[in-house]
Amino acid sequence: MLKLVKTENGLVRGFQGNNTRISVFKGIPFAAPPVGENRWKAPQPCQNWEGVRECSKFAPISVQDQPGVGTDIYCREWHVDKDIEMDED
Repeated sequence: MLKLVKTENGLVRGFQGNNTRISVFKGIPFAAPPVGENRWKAPQPCQNWEGVRECSKFAPISVQDQPGVGTDIYCREWHVDKDIEMDED
């Protein structure tokens, strides 16, 4: 099972999944953050990083509507829990 893998941008460390033959890697960036000059453009290449990037949790989700507006199917299905971290990156 692989827990340390070299990607084209640097090393990433994952963790063992429920099955010991599976390694899990979460939150590996696939593009540069869509902020500043990158806003409203096609995805730009991800920057390389030094050392080992820990990939044991997902990055924050994109900014979205949050719950508390009602209880109909749309609120229950598409609003995001207010405790989930959000970011423009």
